[in-house]
Amino acid sequence: MKPRLHFKLIGLMIISALIGLIVFQGYWLKGLYGTLYSQMESDIREAMRIADYKEIFYRMEEYKQKRGDGEEYKGGISFGQVEVEARQDSLPSAEKLASVDVGEIDLTEIDLKEEVETALNELLSALNSLEEIILQGMHDQFDSIAHIQFENYDRFLVDELKARNIHAHYQVYLVFEAQKNHQVFRTLSKSHPAMAPDTATAVFDWKDASYYDYPVRMNPKYLSEADPTISDPFSYRLYIKSPSRIVFRQMTGILLTSFLLLLIILVAFLYLLRTIMRQKTEEELKTDFTNNMTHELKTPISISYAAVDSLLHFGDPVNEKQRKYLTIVKEQLTGLAGLVEQILTLSVENRSTFKLHPVEIELKELIVQLQEQWLMKTKQHIRFSTDIPDGLTVMADKTHLYNIINNLIDNAVKYNNKEMCEITIGATKEQEEIRISLSDNGPGISQAHQSRIFDRFYRIPSGNLHNVKGHGLGLFYVKDMMKKQGGDVTVESQSGKGSTFHLILKG
Repeated sequence: MKPRLHFKLIGLMIISALIGLIVFQGYWLKGLYGTLYSQMESDIREAMRIADYKEIFYRMEEYKQKRGDGEEYKGGISFGQVEVEARQDSLPSAEKLASVDVGEIDLTEIDLKEEVETALNELLSALNSLEEIILQGMHDQFDSIAHIQFENYDRFLVDELKARNIHAHYQVYLVFEAQKNHQVFRTLSKSHPAMAPDTATAVFDWKDASYYDYPVRMNPKYLSEADPTISDPFSYRLYIKSPSRIVFRQMTGILLTSFLLLLIILVAFLYLLRTIMRQKTEEELKTDFTNNMTHELKTPISISYAAVDSLLHFGDPVNEKQRKYLTIVKEQLTGLAGLVEQILTLSVENRSTFKLHPVEIELKELIVQLQEQWLMKTKQHIRFSTDIPDGLTVMADKTHLYNIINNLIDNAVKYNNKEMCEITIGATKEQEEIRISLSDNGPGISQAHQSRIFDRFYRIPSGNLHNVKGHGLGLFYVKDMMKKQGGDVTVESQSGKGSTFHLILKG
């Protein structure tokens, strides 16, 4: 994959991840908003219910004080065909509650848990219905002897809403249940006078308000100063200004945290992108400089090499001491030329214009050529052994495959401290792969360094000794070029037992 395309793909993946994170965060926040909104509505209705209870019991206490503590209320509470006396012994007993038909539970069934849950739900539903019936009966009978105190209901409602962290402008009304337009009979509270209706019969007109009904079905004849012409039942209606803002205030911490996290991730991504672009520009400048410099170095090195070679072979006779010095200069120029060529190759191969030229190569012929060159140019004692079938070929770039094997031989020779350097080169074809193996009898590589020997500029540390020349580019070049040709390189080695490198190419 080209570096530019690779960079674009990474950028696209990061942007996609950011978009996915934002979408997921938005979806989660939307779900949280819906949950909190439903909880707020449930809290509002619960606050209206508790305020109604408190208002009734407050009137009961006042009634007891007016009639005297020792006197007992003898009235009854009627609802439907059931009569419940307002006495302590009239509360529902355990036997009465147990008489609620919640179905039989078969303890031998596998779905015991589901049956128990169903029975409990039915029992709770029955209890809630019983509670509503009792409350309606209390209103129907007790409101007839003590008028509803709206200001107390409003006061209790404020306390209940605050206890549930609901702070907003609101107004409470009594409304006709029978009328579709919800005509207001009496305003119980004006918590925001500037926005309250001007008259008692005005309709609530806040555009972004929501209302919640608590149908207690109070009888208008028990209202103080009630209109005698009205006979429809009433209910409490609570209007709340901007209930969505209440939820957003509750989500402030979560919203700010989510926004800050997304902002930090976005800033980090932009900074990373800027850093990568800057480094990419610097890398291109460095590559251009390396290319220009190596090209400029090749010319003087070639001229110097030609001059030294002419002095050795075509000039006037030189004495043995001069020949020795000229030979050293020639060897160093040869090494320098090889290093410059290797740097140039590594620089060019990272450019977008770099291309491989794969051809069919006969492996045995290539290996024999390398062996002959090494036997001629080195003074070290080398013994080659080959095990390559005749006619075995591989599709690869000939120049780079030649340099790859040459680098492995060069390392085997340089790092070998024995009198005889033994190198074994073999090749086999396994299914669709060609495996080339090169083994030596050198000092080997410890397990701790094997994972890093293919890194650029990495050399195995040897303390303060630098008896082997090199720049840590040989094995990096081997690994890099094998990958570019669709292959790979692995190593097997133990300290003191030599090393074996495996080149794997497609057949």
